[in-house]
Amino acid sequence: MGFHGAGVAQFPLATGRWNAVTPPFGAPLRVIDLAVQDRWVYVAGADGLGLYDTREDTWQILRAIDYPELKGDDWTSVVANETGVWFAGPGRLAHLGPDFAPRWVIDLGGETSLDPRAWPRLRLDRHTGDVWIIMATGAVRWERATNQLQTLGGDWLQPAEAGLVEREGRLIRDLQPDADGVWVVGLDSVAQFSKADGGLTLWTADAVPALAEPRLVSSAAGSVWVAAAAGLCRFDRRLGGWEVAPWPAEIAGQIVGALAADAFETRLVWVATARHVARLELAADGPEWRVYPRRTGLVPAVSQIIPTRSVVWFGGLGGVSLYRRDLGALGMQ
Repeated sequence: MGFHGAGVAQFPLATGRWNAVTPPFGAPLRVIDLAVQDRWVYVAGADGLGLYDTREDTWQILRAIDYPELKGDDWTSVVANETGVWFAGPGRLAHLGPDFAPRWVIDLGGETSLDPRAWPRLRLDRHTGDVWIIMATGAVRWERATNQLQTLGGDWLQPAEAGLVEREGRLIRDLQPDADGVWVVGLDSVAQFSKADGGLTLWTADAVPALAEPRLVSSAAGSVWVAAAAGLCRFDRRLGGWEVAPWPAEIAGQIVGALAADAFETRLVWVATARHVARLELAADGPEWRVYPRRTGLVPAVSQIIPTRSVVWFGGLGGVSLYRRDLGALGMQ
């Protein structure tokens, strides 16, 4: 887990206690994002890049003063797989090998804002190895097969409501690759780009009222979920349409800050707002909600949900909570 201004901490389930793994020389401490691949923890910081080896308990640090090709120390997102790691920062994308050796840095163009609403954010397509970069004006895909950048855009990204782009600071709220395509949540629409033929299927609130004010998308085990104003919407691939599970009363009207379809218990979907976490279970007799308020041990303002095989992690303001599957209980660490 990464903590802004405090470095990185590790929580071994065997001991149930946090271990601080502070980088040497005090940076990168302003952690913005991190990714874990095997024994490696890759850290994107506002003050540099870091690689932590969990086996050897050692750090590697990359700063622009030593590697000018990085073009700065401000980084906003990171993804990794077995072939390497990608870091995004304002106006640039860097690719490093698994050993943290820089391979290339490319100019994304047009992305210079440090406004968090418009930060470049990365999504890794684990089916193809492609990397998607969500930018203020749309999205760009780095295609692994060709080593080329391709732009995703079009008039469909422009919302009908005047001034919405200015308030949001970007055109895309979220993006999620899956086996069949790429799901994009715009400011007032949801779209799927097909990998088979490159076609675009678009759903708007005019056609599907349940999708009004979409915010986040998540997919696992063939299911696609979109958090919208009316509730949690599920795409039925067989019927080619949407089903909606209305929000429970405790979180109705609240802004959803995090969404995660559970790849380890595929009947579960996790949602977080500023004051609650809610779990949707696809039971035999229909969807069932369970809501966890702050008093159950939930860290405030959850912004990240990470399901793993034994626990579900919730990262929020000033700390982390975890849900232990074996105990069925939520607690703050």
